[in-house]
Amino acid sequence: MKKPKKLNVSLSLKFKYSALQKPSDLEKVYQAVYKNVAAFFYQNPSCRASVFFPGQLLLWLEGAHPEFTKIFTKMVAKRQVEVLGGGFYEPLLPTVFPIDRSGQIEFLTSELRRIFGKRPRGIMLCASVWDNSLIPSLHNCGMEYAFVNSSLVPDKNPFLPYISNEKGASVKIVVQDESFVPDGSESPRDFLDRILKKSCSLPGDGFERIASIQIDEEQFPAMFDSGWMQEMFSLARGEFSDRIEVTVPVDFFSECDDFVQCYVPSGMAVGYGAGNIFDFLLSHQRSKALYNRMLHISMLLSQCRGDKGRRNSARDSLWVSQSGEAYLGRSARMRQLAYRNLVEAEKMIRDASGDGLYRDTTTRYDYDGDGHDEYIFSMGHFCACVSPRGAQIFEFDVMKNSGNYVDNDDGRGFFLSYIMNDAEFFAYRSASGRTDGVFSNCLFDEVDFNGQRNEAKLLGMGEFTDDDGNVQPVSIIKKYVANSNGFMVQFIVKNESQFALKGRLVVESNFTQMDFINPESNSYSVEAIHGSDCSSEKMTISDGGDEPSFTLPDVSFVQITDTFNDISFVYEPNENCDVIFMPISRQNGTFVASLCWNVDLTGGLEMEKTVNFAIITPKKRR
Repeated sequence: MKKPKKLNVSLSLKFKYSALQKPSDLEKVYQAVYKNVAAFFYQNPSCRASVFFPGQLLLWLEGAHPEFTKIFTKMVAKRQVEVLGGGFYEPLLPTVFPIDRSGQIEFLTSELRRIFGKRPRGIMLCASVWDNSLIPSLHNCGMEYAFVNSSLVPDKNPFLPYISNEKGASVKIVVQDESFVPDGSESPRDFLDRILKKSCSLPGDGFERIASIQIDEEQFPAMFDSGWMQEMFSLARGEFSDRIEVTVPVDFFSECDDFVQCYVPSGMAVGYGAGNIFDFLLSHQRSKALYNRMLHISMLLSQCRGDKGRRNSARDSLWVSQSGEAYLGRSARMRQLAYRNLVEAEKMIRDASGDGLYRDTTTRYDYDGDGHDEYIFSMGHFCACVSPRGAQIFEFDVMKNSGNYVDNDDGRGFFLSYIMNDAEFFAYRSASGRTDGVFSNCLFDEVDFNGQRNEAKLLGMGEFTDDDGNVQPVSIIKKYVANSNGFMVQFIVKNESQFALKGRLVVESNFTQMDFINPESNSYSVEAIHGSDCSSEKMTISDGGDEPSFTLPDVSFVQITDTFNDISFVYEPNENCDVIFMPISRQNGTFVASLCWNVDLTGGLEMEKTVNFAIITPKKRR
């Protein structure tokens, strides 16, 4: 009778890194986890594992604790520990261009080779985000195998050695089954018994088998302190030695001579509420907005043919912005950090292009992939995107050391316009009825576009319901004229019916919270000129509290200042208006400023309002 093949057991450790971590935070994790990991494997030469280091963590360890990397270098040289590759900043590889995929993988590969003396052969994917189109890039970067979550191949035997190919390139697949992860209540003996029984119960005779067990830095301390880890390895080398072989993937695949062909569909690890990364982005609006911005900067960089040094600096900032943490998490602070890096990348692209003198440009294309063209105004002090949905500015990136001021969960941007009846306006002013009124969600049509003059004119049609329930057709033309410091925005409201129309025109701007040191406090101050005597009033607005909104009447000038970044936004209407302010509160991380005018139009007539909008950034100190 043929002797059954042993079950190969491979342990992989995945270390984590967050761009929000301070050096003191990393030091605490080092003392609690990383140091114990190094000590455990150094003192137990027969224990083997593959380890993934995010690029930024790797460089911190090298600088702060060179003794750690020296110990790992010795274990790598003895083939006790295998280091795994990946993207340096842990990007979601299917979402970035192939040049960035390869660049980030090669960056981490070169650092691993420099520090440990050996290049990686396998790759750890952020959140197990996979697409078959990755295979040519992985193959070209020398990655022989990749770890994928078992949820991507639910009908496959997780113990078998798989191989997948795409366009003539192939990569071996290691399936990481969630059931292989010990839960802490199970003894090492019961754990090894369980995976052995599961392995024998599944078809696949004749093939080598591997059980890949992945644990992270949060699970390791309990397993180390309790002695669970050491006992498991001792049992594998002793009592289970005739049935289990402790290995690492690179050795397993070097000895494995037969593989099972398979196709791994697009997917990601469980726990994110989506089948694949693109479904995830579609269901998370703010992550999708950041993704759109990242793709836009990637395209600008691919078209840049200027100074090589600045192009490289731009690509470095772009790579930092591609960290999967910014897209998968719900941290507004992490998103803003990504936006800041994208702003830095765009500044470098601008400096690298042509003769070094940046010229304002306006383009039109389907920026967010919704089938409608958006308008991108790339001006000296900012980059703004205008959507035909509501004809609003849905992305506003200030070039002066800042991020996106319209990173709001409710999707409301700058210059969102409404026509309201008195009842709707009263509810709106009391901050109890922020609804999708007339025009706010309307799909506008293009009337005129001139990229050379930085102009876009859009027309929206809607139906207005007065306080008596009568419905009247109404239209609005919104014209954006951009300059290096801001916009001139024109509103032309026309009563398309033959009956009189009375209501309120509201133009709303939503500023996201930029102070993440005090995220529940209001970081915006207001200075306004109002009243018949043109008196000036300066206010630092409180946190909302019992007064969720307040109104300044008869305003001719208002300046809203982000006190955290010292950037001001100035509104100058051509006719005095009331201004409603809704401060940031615990429930809403958005500061709202709305300009309001009365509308009283007889049938067929129209009214025109204009707002001059400017940005004031801090000047350089001499």
